[in-house]
Amino acid sequence: MLEAAAKRFCSLSTDYPQQIRLIQISLTNPARLRELMQVVGPKAAESVTVASKEMQPDAANLSSTLDSFGAALDKADYQLAMLPPDMVMLLQSPPVQGALDRIEDFARKAC
Repeated sequence: MLEAAAKRFCSLSTDYPQQIRLIQISLTNPARLRELMQVVGPKAAESVTVASKEMQPDAANLSSTLDSFGAALDKADYQLAMLPPDMVMLLQSPPVQGALDRIEDFARKAC
């Protein structure tokens, strides 16, 4: 069971962090942003359930951040101009960028 979880986390960690980075550059395209959020949110949530103890905090950080960001986007109909200023920069915050970097580093080294 543990080995299956590790394999699944490897699969997820090589995929969804790149999609989060795509979200960061798609903020002015509501249709693309909606599409990316619908894909990456579930993957981030699943990664929390299969992450190792070492990666759990970073996976949880990304998942909860995406939940908050997605809720704000949904409320603003995916229009960047309608987001509160703190939400606009949420994915670029140092804690989120650090978590992304560590998960991508893990994927490169361990997967």
